Amino acid sequence: YQRLTCNKEEHQHNNCGPTTRIAAAKVAAENFLNSYRGGTVSEDGRWTPSATSLNRYVSIVSFNKYVSKNDWEDVSTQEGYNAAIASINALSAFEGTNLDAGLRMANAQLKNNTVKNMPASVVVLTDGKPTYHLEMAKNQHKNSDVEIEGVKYSVKGNGSKTSNDTYTQTVATAIPLKQAASVYTVCFGASNENLEAKDK
Repeated sequence: YQRLTCNKEEHQHNNCGPTTRIAAAKVAAENFLNSYRGGTVSEDGRWTPSATSLNRYVSIVSFNKYVSKNDWEDVSTQEGYNAAIASINALSAFEGTNLDAGLRMANAQLKNNTVKNMPASVVVLTDGKPTYHLEMAKNQHKNSDVEIEGVKYSVKGNGSKTSNDTYTQTVATAIPLKQAASVYTVCFGASNENLEAKDK
């Protein structure tokens, strides 16, 4: 099974030729689903799902300043594929990039009973450097910015640049995820940006 972790950050000056970064990320995510879903495609481009489920599970985690997740969907079925496409189409771009939250939520999703103990891959699609991170809330009994696996977190960072704290926390969060799954990262538009060492 696979999971897609999609960043929703976009700024007006980050257009990629005829399309925006978020639009490019949506196209990439849909192309990934089309290559992963199985079944057959006719000459006129129509897709016929496999007669039986292939257990091709995908869960979409989207992140900007905050983070959200969608249920696991078996994209080898028409219903599951349609649900995953709807999740991709619903992505919007605003605020900054909380890669830490996206990775943390992805790791939590891997523990779901639907896919537990299956080989896993995480595909991270992002259009910006990390500008936010999570910090465990001091008071676990009050409302918080984000809750993952029953733990409440506050969002830290300024949304415009990668602080040392954001860098350190994001790297720390990536370590257990990389132990649980193969992680692939695609960053749109970074070739024209000046990145500091901690941004890479």
